[in-house]
Amino acid sequence: MASGNYTDGNGTRRNRHGDSVVMSEEDRAEMNRLNMNGEQWLAYCEQRRQKAAAIHADIEAEKGVLSVLIRAPQLLPQAAEQEGLKPRHFYDDAHRELYRVVTDMAGSGKPVDSITLISELGKRQIGDALALDAVGGSAYVFSLMRMEAMESNIGWYASEIVEQAERRRQESFAVQLVEQIQRRLPSEIVAEQICHFAESEREKQTKKAGPLTMKDLRKAHTDLRPVVIEGLAREGEVVNVIAAPKMGKSWLVTGLALAVCTGRWWLQTFRTVKGKVLIIDNELHPETSAHRIPKVAEALGLADEDYQDDLLIENMRGSLRDINWRSQISIATGRWGFLEEN
Repeated sequence: MASGNYTDGNGTRRNRHGDSVVMSEEDRAEMNRLNMNGEQWLAYCEQRRQKAAAIHADIEAEKGVLSVLIRAPQLLPQAAEQEGLKPRHFYDDAHRELYRVVTDMAGSGKPVDSITLISELGKRQIGDALALDAVGGSAYVFSLMRMEAMESNIGWYASEIVEQAERRRQESFAVQLVEQIQRRLPSEIVAEQICHFAESEREKQTKKAGPLTMKDLRKAHTDLRPVVIEGLAREGEVVNVIAAPKMGKSWLVTGLALAVCTGRWWLQTFRTVKGKVLIIDNELHPETSAHRIPKVAEALGLADEDYQDDLLIENMRGSLRDINWRSQISIATGRWGFLEEN
């Protein structure tokens, strides 16, 4: 494989980008972790350079923040709290796991340095592999510690990682929209997805800005969210129904779902605004839902045509999945008048 390397007039070996190919300790440790020879490593670096640019990732910033935290764990609040850095923001799997372990250790009051970090990684498993092996072994941890990352720059490293993760998320959303359009999903669903995404982006920007004066708060939020259940819930809010087992919680909220999808009063006390209702049921089999809901509707004096087109049910019993996995169900403000999860 031709590497494109050459020797300059000073006798320094360089790659086709003009970079010196003299390896740093951290690069050598990573090359050994990947079990590569020199030519394979150069090809891998080129591929990673192109891929990182295409998918929005700053691997060096990820290394930088880890290097600082191994040497100065007291700076974790600056990265985690001020910049909002979380494990999910890391692109590299090994870096994500290292940051997760560092935050776990700091959160439980354990001292953090290269030795204690290696010890903790040696006690954890990632699938069938030892966590220490999965992140590149002791050599890689030590190489991160020896990086010349400046402690004063941890805020920049962290904000850069978060920014690149946001770009990946935005790109993923754009790809999802294109796929939905290609699948010929109704235009109103695509539009609702865009509105929901824009709203979540505005909320994030508001949180980033920090505390607001009362004047700015009133200016940014001139209206209350639309009502779903008068006196109980507005769009985007969560209502928890809590009681001991077998007290009738499921029957109660089934009546609430029927009230919302028909626009009727609930319990003859709370006015509702008519809208489509999605029930995500982790408890009942589909056969049970098919018999139980019509029973409640009949008791409320509802005919089939009053609710059947506006009430949707997703029975998840046996799946045990987070509702967020169903990206094709647009759980967006405005599409569903009420979302019930049992």
